[in-house]
Amino acid sequence: MTLLPVPDIAIIVVAAGSGTRLEAGAPKALVGIDAHTILRHALDGVFAAAPAQVIVVAPSGYEGDALAELEAAAGDRRDLGRVVTGAPPASSPSRRDSQHSGVT
Repeated sequence: MTLLPVPDIAIIVVAAGSGTRLEAGAPKALVGIDAHTILRHALDGVFAAAPAQVIVVAPSGYEGDALAELEAAAGDRRDLGRVVTGAPPASSPSRRDSQHSGVT
């Protein structure tokens, strides 16, 4: 087996929005469009590009769903991805709070 170096570039996909304005009953990133979720469509584009570390900031309680989408999109590059939790809903997270979760 050949070990590939970890890329110096990281892409943070902030997908921790509640989707309240969308009124879909689920976080916006996990709403389906065509055969996949919005998150999966975004991740397909990310993994089609040059190799990079990929961090998905997921809504609290939906980390497993986000991980499943990441693994499906990543294919054999799933070792480059991870999921972190955005700010908990009780704290009224802002987009900035969720972005901060992705870089810390």
